[in-house]
Amino acid sequence: MPSLGVLERKEVLQVFAQRIAQLPLASKKVLAMYYYENMPISEIADCLNLPACRVDEVLTQTVGLLRNDLLNRARALNE
Repeated sequence: MPSLGVLERKEVLQVFAQRIAQLPLASKKVLAMYYYENMPISEIADCLNLPACRVDEVLTQTVGLLRNDLLNRARALNE
């Protein structure tokens, strides 16, 4: 597994910003509500009129996607 240490903080933020900009609107909303507004999943579900399990699924998939993008970027730099 590649080390994320090879990526500079600025580059990490740029990668995340670019990738987040490409996400579907629902994923962006869930990320913002969860991480920036510190809302629990149940409250996000109520606001978005979705089942809590769907909000959890969107959050898990989105975070996994962002993580994989970052790891792929680190892997490419290590080659």
